[in-house]
Amino acid sequence: MILDKYNIIKGFVVSTCVLLMFLTLSWLGERVKLLSPWKQAIESYKISDLYFWAHRTDRKVTYNNSSVITIDISSCHDRNEIAALLNKIGSANPAAVAIDVVFPDISSNVDKSYDDSLVNALKRIPNLIVAREYRTVAAGEYVLNSSFFIDEVQPHVGAATLSTGIIREWTPLLVFNNDTVPSFSKVIADVAGFPMPSGTKPFYIDYSIHDNIVLRADEQWDPDFLEGQIVLIGDLADFRDTHIIPLTLNTSIRYPGVLVHRQILQTAMEGRNIRKVPSWIMFLLTFIFLWVMYVVKSVFKHRDSNKPHPSQRHKGRFVLYATAFLQSIKQDAIRLGLMCALICMGYILFWTTGLLFEFQLLVAGYILLYVFEDIDNRLDQLKSDVDNTLEAENNQEIK
Repeated sequence: MILDKYNIIKGFVVSTCVLLMFLTLSWLGERVKLLSPWKQAIESYKISDLYFWAHRTDRKVTYNNSSVITIDISSCHDRNEIAALLNKIGSANPAAVAIDVVFPDISSNVDKSYDDSLVNALKRIPNLIVAREYRTVAAGEYVLNSSFFIDEVQPHVGAATLSTGIIREWTPLLVFNNDTVPSFSKVIADVAGFPMPSGTKPFYIDYSIHDNIVLRADEQWDPDFLEGQIVLIGDLADFRDTHIIPLTLNTSIRYPGVLVHRQILQTAMEGRNIRKVPSWIMFLLTFIFLWVMYVVKSVFKHRDSNKPHPSQRHKGRFVLYATAFLQSIKQDAIRLGLMCALICMGYILFWTTGLLFEFQLLVAGYILLYVFEDIDNRLDQLKSDVDNTLEAENNQEIK
């Protein structure tokens, strides 16, 4: 296998063009409506999603014997039933009770006793955390939605607002209208007494944990089961608070927001620190790998084209085409194997060290590489046709 300067330089140029084309398409995807599907496709599917899916297991995550238990109140018909449920939960002495529901003030439309029973039940719960919603109304502008009992009950309050799009990350401290407020999950962790990162830097959520302990309000269960546990209360049937997560690749399937907060808490309780490799390192690795893949195929193509075929003229056209096709498949199989090996190596590093290599750039570059190779093959064919034409004209002149 001989590496000539021509293939090395050409591979360098092609790899550079592939990355420039990727950057151009990504930049245009934000500004040109026709190319926005390209940008959405790159952002919607990441190799890390495959890692979470492949590693997903049923395991209980605890910290000092506390785990996260979700209670679904979608079967409750009114605030009296919710108040009765809260009295049942409070009697078990849980480590923390977090309510991911915003109760508006509707006293004028219903019996005020419903509100009074709810407020009285909330006052009897120690370590109570309630959600506050920040709803976007314009760029950088938000409106605040809080439950009617905030001032009277005075619970711990956290911002339950989640980012738009696919929820892969969470932020401990959120900034709204130049105000920095703790997130709902951060407040729960502080009240429950287990460590959680701080600051406005986003952190990855570990979706490989599938500790799905959900109790329904209309089912019979022993309240003593909740003693010392972190209890999340939410409406799992409320479509207004549903999101897309990496495991639901079908975007028509949405995930309740309270369960997203559960995944955030379990990630912190397990001490899972996922660190994303900087973009410039991924660009450098992608450039080197595309360069290697181009040179490998060029070398194999050059070697196969120079192999002696003594019986070639006795073979049929179909056999010659089949031989050329198999040679091309072999070259592509080698490159595909190299890419799969790199992704598997990234998977191992991800679960052993927490380093996250986002290889979607490599996959996109691999696809774009075929576009440039097709152009390159067409130019080679054009050069060959010109050379054959000139040679035929020279032979004609000699005759």
